[in-house]
Amino acid sequence: MRWLSKLKREDKKRLDNLYKKLKSYDENSVGFPINRLFDYSELYKFLEFSINNVGDPFEESIYKVATHEIEREVIKEFEELFNANQDKCWGYVTNGGSESNTFAMYVGREVMGKDCVLFYSKDSHYSIQKSARIESFSKEVVDVDEYGEIDYDDFKLKLTKHKDKPAVVVLNIGTTVTGASDSPEKIKKILSEVGVTRHFIHCDCAFHGMIFPFVDGAPKFDFSCGIDSLCFSGHKIIGSPIPCSIVLTYKKYKQKIESSVEYVGLVDSTIAGSRNAFTPLIIWYALKTVGLKGYKKIVNDSITLADYAIEEFKKVGINAWRNKASMIVIFDKPSQKTIEKWQLSPKGNITHLITLTHLSKKMIKEIVYDVAKDLNRS
Repeated sequence: MRWLSKLKREDKKRLDNLYKKLKSYDENSVGFPINRLFDYSELYKFLEFSINNVGDPFEESIYKVATHEIEREVIKEFEELFNANQDKCWGYVTNGGSESNTFAMYVGREVMGKDCVLFYSKDSHYSIQKSARIESFSKEVVDVDEYGEIDYDDFKLKLTKHKDKPAVVVLNIGTTVTGASDSPEKIKKILSEVGVTRHFIHCDCAFHGMIFPFVDGAPKFDFSCGIDSLCFSGHKIIGSPIPCSIVLTYKKYKQKIESSVEYVGLVDSTIAGSRNAFTPLIIWYALKTVGLKGYKKIVNDSITLADYAIEEFKKVGINAWRNKASMIVIFDKPSQKTIEKWQLSPKGNITHLITLTHLSKKMIKEIVYDVAKDLNRS
């Protein structure tokens, strides 16, 4: 590649400084749900190619520099985990949870019709509201209880106002701030009581989708509950240097949005069209090296660490708690300096930390000390 020139010394120095800065930030990032314990160096050689998983992963494209085969294996693995009928279900690896939610809502609207009404809670991820605007949904925002779970009485009240219209309902399987979960069973019961027979239920399981399957007594949310789609993140519990997500739904639904693309020689049912072909490799590699048994251990060790953090907070008189089967530890909001030091995630008068296993007990003690000092509890 003779046209390439060497990076100038000042530009190389800039990259080196950026690396050092990111590494320092990475070590203290405890408020965001990202598993940082991964090593994908065996996959670096694939960066030699411009790999592109264009279109539907279950279709063969004219463009062969792709990882569709690997992506199909990933989808089938998760269809099994979430009790999906592999003959009837379909999915793909997206660029992140926002794309997955947008896809599911788009499918729901196309299946239910343009006169449908969208229902989601106040604690839903901001991508739901954003996608609702993009897709011009009529919508109702439902209240939540003190822990962040949807208020079922308020849902019933707002659903009754639109009982003659189809409903698209987005449920949170672990909210962003508190890790609260909405119950598909309770929502389906209310839909039946109100008489809304045409409905589409999507579960946004971004973080907790890879937690609940591995914890005894965790909230149930998979396809055996009668839901129509779900999504969860690949860069959170699994761990990835690139954001990604997996969305699953039924083949009969995705057919409502697919279109034939002649110049790449396939049918496309995705939002992005041209798609990241490296992230399916990352997820596949993680499943082969860590495996579902490995993630079960990571999840349960992390929840044990969450209980340790709660006890440490309580020792200094700070109220700390977590929702069932969650490793999100919620406590009183400290100073902005402490929030920025540890990259905590605040909302109102609370904040949280997430006890994935790269977080040590020593770091937890340091965080508790800083928070206690801010709140005059030390």
